[in-house]
Amino acid sequence: MRWLLALAAIAAPLAAADLSSVGPVYFWPMNGALDQYVAEQVTSEGLFAVTIDPARAKTVMTDRIDSKFFEGMTEIFAPEKEAPKAEEDAEEASGSIEDGLAANRPANRPRGNPQGTVFLVDVETRAVLWSVYIGEFDRRPKSLHREAKQVVGELRKGLPNQ
Repeated sequence: MRWLLALAAIAAPLAAADLSSVGPVYFWPMNGALDQYVAEQVTSEGLFAVTIDPARAKTVMTDRIDSKFFEGMTEIFAPEKEAPKAEEDAEEASGSIEDGLAANRPANRPRGNPQGTVFLVDVETRAVLWSVYIGEFDRRPKSLHREAKQVVGELRKGLPNQ
């Protein structure tokens, strides 16, 4: 009987994450531009709000959870910094706008072949709230659209009352 209680105590935290409060989702660039297709499906089906401003995002959808992703998350979702000093302002003003944008943009474009897994990551806790394996896919628009529908279908299953 004790082992049954221990098993229940272990299984309780493994319950599926509550996806009802996902909030605005930012789509991290994915292989084959899959992010664009999944964002379109999420929007057209009204599952979540989609944002192009990472500062407004509560969650991020990505096809990678590696060190490059973590570095990009740390860079993009870093806490607000204090206002720069006057001399730093003068240095920044001397550079062009393009220089500033290039310096502030993380190198978050994925490289390599599609991995076939999509993750929904909480911005605050960095916890993976949901994931699905869709397998390898080709990069033709019709195939990407079909894969995006599959991802959103699986995501819908994780939502309460769906």
